[in-house]
Amino acid sequence: MKRVLSLAIVLMLAFSCVFTAFAQTDDTASPDEAKKVTELKITKLPDKLTYTAEDVIEPDIDLSKIADEDATEESLIKYFSQFNLELKLDLTGMEVEAVYNDGTTEKVDVKDCKAELADPFNYGEVIKALIEYEKNMPEFTEDMTEDDFDKIVTELNSKFYGMIFREYTVNVSYQDVQTSYKITFKNINDVHQLDERYEVVSVKAPEKVNYTKADIVDLADYDYDDEPIYGFTPDYKGMEVVVKDIVTGKTYTIKFDGTEDIYVDDVCVDFPDDKDQKFKVGCQIDVNELLGLDEDEEYMTDVDFSFVVKYNVSKSAVTSSTKDTATKDTVTKSATGGNGAVQTGNPITAVSVALVMLVASGAMFLSYRKKFEK
Repeated sequence: MKRVLSLAIVLMLAFSCVFTAFAQTDDTASPDEAKKVTELKITKLPDKLTYTAEDVIEPDIDLSKIADEDATEESLIKYFSQFNLELKLDLTGMEVEAVYNDGTTEKVDVKDCKAELADPFNYGEVIKALIEYEKNMPEFTEDMTEDDFDKIVTELNSKFYGMIFREYTVNVSYQDVQTSYKITFKNINDVHQLDERYEVVSVKAPEKVNYTKADIVDLADYDYDDEPIYGFTPDYKGMEVVVKDIVTGKTYTIKFDGTEDIYVDDVCVDFPDDKDQKFKVGCQIDVNELLGLDEDEEYMTDVDFSFVVKYNVSKSAVTSSTKDTATKDTVTKSATGGNGAVQTGNPITAVSVALVMLVASGAMFLSYRKKFEK
């Protein structure tokens, strides 16, 4: 009996040692295997903490959804709800430190980190709020003036700016841990703009300023609801612009051969049979780029100006190219510019449909379209 009891005690001790060994093996792996990041610290914030529309990654929005006559409020909200604000986040200058469970720390290369907005606005939510707001808006009438419409749009935009232009949280993750920091998304008009480096002294119109029906084409980029818009793209060959460097006092004459990559309004001709029509054509150029000078980080080197073209001119009114008075800030601001000019190109501040304001305005148009058709 004593031998059996002794054997049992030995076996119990043996099993105890085995279990203890297994337990130690499970809890105490090799130092390399056990080392794990438990905390992520941002020791230096990125250089860029303010973002504007220029930093938006444009969603792949099908604007025909707005023009669809069969679209409903619910279908619009559902469609746009699949899109959230996305920004081209710049982590340049940021320094990140990983803290391990053994108390050691290590600097992390930001290229190994993932950054994304934690609280982006949703396009569908904005559309939903817009539709709710629209129910209390004044009725659109046929005799409504452009100023009345602009007032409504201004009030609408101001209401929704708070939903869009605000502070956002950026999550930064590395392995299985993350940390965050704050950025501000601002309306580009609220961001400090650089002072202008140049001013326009004079503008000599291009060689061709008279246009006829032979120049009319379908401006396909502006077709709406399958309805073509006709006009022409002005030829700026022979145009000369004299600019003055405000800093140095020097003047430069820039001559164009018509191949330069510059911003020029297209011209929309609503009444192709009407005689002696005139259109002001807005232009924008980057002076430093055209002169082959280095990019200026302290000043804005773009200038705006315009020249006048004529369409379907009577024989008695045909004239040769003339100088046009230099005008600043004349690039048209609406789809038809109020004078037949249609914007083309990519001005520095243009964002296309990236901002939901355009989407919101389109939804408002959809809401009121049927009222116009009655």
